Amino acid sequence: MNLVVGDFFKSDSDLVVFVDNAVELIGWLRSKTGVLAHLPLAVLRAVLTRWTAHYTAFRRLLKLRPNIESVFLVDDTRPESEKVVFIGKKAAKLKAREMHEIVKDGVFWYAITKIVRHLEPLAIATNAVQGVQVGLDRVLLTFGFLAMWYRTMLDDPASGADEDGVNAILASLESRWKNADQEIFIAALILNPFYRTAPFNTLSCFNNASVTRLLIALYKRLYKVAPPADFHSTLTSYLHGTGLFKGIDDDAQEFITTSIAAVSFFCSLTSHAYRVLIGT
Repeated sequence: MNLVVGDFFKSDSDLVVFVDNAVELIGWLRSKTGVLAHLPLAVLRAVLTRWTAHYTAFRRLLKLRPNIESVFLVDDTRPESEKVVFIGKKAAKLKAREMHEIVKDGVFWYAITKIVRHLEPLAIATNAVQGVQVGLDRVLLTFGFLAMWYRTMLDDPASGADEDGVNAILASLESRWKNADQEIFIAALILNPFYRTAPFNTLSCFNNASVTRLLIALYKRLYKVAPPADFHSTLTSYLHGTGLFKGIDDDAQEFITTSIAAVSFFCSLTSHAYRVLIGT
């Protein structure tokens, strides 16, 4: 996902020109302990080699905007001996003035807001697929989620999507998928009993015959032998929910319902504990 973020930053999007300003402002703020002391939260560093770093750093910068603006405004009214922003030698003061111009620029903040909105799905996806127990099926579902999300952004005028930026993200996703071992990802999703062939129902090429050929080929590739004689009949039963797999749909739905109930209970319990903690 980080490679996709990199491709977004290398695109022709008008938003990208503000990335350097944001990174420069963040770096300057982090070097000014006097300024940091007046901010309620830490200023996070944006490092391209770290997953979701730009998203979290820019989102934090947006959250700190009122505090940063206040620090600059108040500092202008302070006597020299009490200043924390416009201090030091001439070069340092000029740099502070440059940073002030960035902070005063409403277009800059608008652009950073849009960048965060464009990066947020990628950040969510990164968190979804970085766990040690994540299967290949979830990776494929995540790629599908991203492709649909960004295509919807392009199709919806109200989304405020940056066309060049979104097209760069989609092209990057398609490039990663093109170079992936597609068959094994597809097979992993089909062998997930919660989905089977449902995600591919709109594609005529994914009929039972093609699915059978795909899984037989993968079996031979992975195990170096032909599948057992009952492979085809067992697979057919699995795909249709018959024979050994009769009731698989009901079992899957029951598991989903139970899981949703457990999550809802945990959320309500957590919410109650929080209210007790803050005394409300």
